[in-house]
Amino acid sequence: MAFFKQLDVAKLSPRLWLGLSFLVVILLVNSWVLFFLKLPVDNSYFWASLHNAGHALIFLGLGLTTSLTLHRYVLHQQMAMTALVTLLVCLLFGGAVELVQARVGREASWFDFRLDIVGTLAGLGFYYAVYTKGIKRLVGLLVFALLLMVGVSEPVKWAFAERYRAQAFPVLADFDNHWLNAYAHSAYRAKFSIENAPSGWIGNTSKVGRLDLVPGPWPGVTIEEVHPDWREHSAFSVEIFNPIDEDVRLVVRIHDAKHNNQHNDRFNKTYQIKPGLQTIRIPLQKIKMAPKKRELDMGRISTVMFYSYKIQEERVLYIDNVVLHQ
Repeated sequence: MAFFKQLDVAKLSPRLWLGLSFLVVILLVNSWVLFFLKLPVDNSYFWASLHNAGHALIFLGLGLTTSLTLHRYVLHQQMAMTALVTLLVCLLFGGAVELVQARVGREASWFDFRLDIVGTLAGLGFYYAVYTKGIKRLVGLLVFALLLMVGVSEPVKWAFAERYRAQAFPVLADFDNHWLNAYAHSAYRAKFSIENAPSGWIGNTSKVGRLDLVPGPWPGVTIEEVHPDWREHSAFSVEIFNPIDEDVRLVVRIHDAKHNNQHNDRFNKTYQIKPGLQTIRIPLQKIKMAPKKRELDMGRISTVMFYSYKIQEERVLYIDNVVLHQ
């Protein structure tokens, strides 16, 4: 093939040297961005997803600049060969990045590699639009736009979730709000789902959270990244419905962003959930003073969790209306 015949180093033309040198610079810059540039992740879904989406954006730039360089300086406007070589270069580079990360204390990720592919194909779509006309140009731009949206969909999702979380406050979770539901996750083999309120919960016609507890350590549900500033409120409450004729032990756990993962550095209290409906109401002053060596930072509350422990049989509880009160 013409391209590989040109790679006799002694016979490289100045234009080919320029193109290959430019590609090396591009790869080096991308390597620096991937390994050393840090976004302020701050343990939030938005910043973490934006950090991941950076893979798609970086490889969009890599795919576009590589294809334009190959097209102009190396492959003499052979579009099909340019796209193939660009895809190969980007996939090899992306794979190498993930393998190196696995050896330097960072985690290799198939998800990141898929974003590399999405970004590369988006860049190729734009490259195709640059050098075509009419319907072909529209197709290239459409591919570029669709893949770009795929690449940034997660941070956009969490940006909307943060906005609606702020609007819903002082409601922390009511399971009718799709965006708030995104922050609720099962923990330690428990199952958590959103369902209509059970028939025995008289007067509740809304959606509720169903928590299926299983024998094991601390099965429960975690509500992460709750609205952090609780300082203008006085009490926390949650409604729990127990559909069986036996008490179920449930722990309410609340911690702030400074939490050191020690039991005595957070609020924990165990409740016996009797059959039927029970509302748990906790003064925020008790939550604030719960840690043994400090006070909870009520302006930076992070997580609310409901869990059980040492249960011998499967149990079901329904949860609704996790709210703060003035």
